[in-house]
Amino acid sequence: LKKIEPKISKTITSFIDNFPDFTIYQSYLNILDFEEKLRVPEQLSAYFKIINNYLKNTNRYSKDDITEIEKRLYDYVMVQLYDKLYPQGLIADENANYQKIILHSWVESKHFIEQAPGADYNRFLPDVIEYLKSMIKEKSPRQKIENLSKVFNAIKDVIEFNGGKGLLGVDNFLPLLTYSFIKAQPYRMYSTIKYAMLYNPYEKTGEYAQKLTELLSIYDQITKLSFDKLINITKEEYNKKMHEHNILELK
Repeated sequence: LKKIEPKISKTITSFIDNFPDFTIYQSYLNILDFEEKLRVPEQLSAYFKIINNYLKNTNRYSKDDITEIEKRLYDYVMVQLYDKLYPQGLIADENANYQKIILHSWVESKHFIEQAPGADYNRFLPDVIEYLKSMIKEKSPRQKIENLSKVFNAIKDVIEFNGGKGLLGVDNFLPLLTYSFIKAQPYRMYSTIKYAMLYNPYEKTGEYAQKLTELLSIYDQITKLSFDKLINITKEEYNKKMHEHNILELK
């Protein structure tokens, strides 16, 4: 772009450099809802409309070219603005919720799914854990969402793998997602999900939006996880496990 469209390149640099620092509004944002803290300023969406119109008016690019340029520009700008847009330290409950997830790290697949002889429930775990961690690490909302899609596909793969043996069905999807989420122990996942939802470059009511909503629901369920939400475990066993892990956490 610096060579082909120096005008756009220059305005992008200026836009990023002059974008208001998130910390400027720290005291003001503390009294707002999470969605308000993360909402993209109108200038951001308006800015990309200007770029789109400019590229169209040059008559040098095809529709596909413009789509690809916009995609790459969006990712670049969002990565550059990440530290200003992402709510570092603004979510008081997130650390407490993370501790709840850690306290349940002892759970096994049998606590969510009835065990069938010959089923391989942990086949997908390494991949899912890696994708969830990548979802948090990536700065581009698009990359976060694409990693989430990989999580869903990995779980579908294990269902299909075991389903061919008549051992798993679609009803096992959410329990497997919940189980893998706990095993991944993803830190700051709530803010990551909300960030991806609010800056989602795809259709707001499409497939990706639905996946983000499902993951947010899973997160909410996990933070409220208790004995009555698990299977194949007694109340005494549950209390013992929680006591043991609570002591480990305190140490």
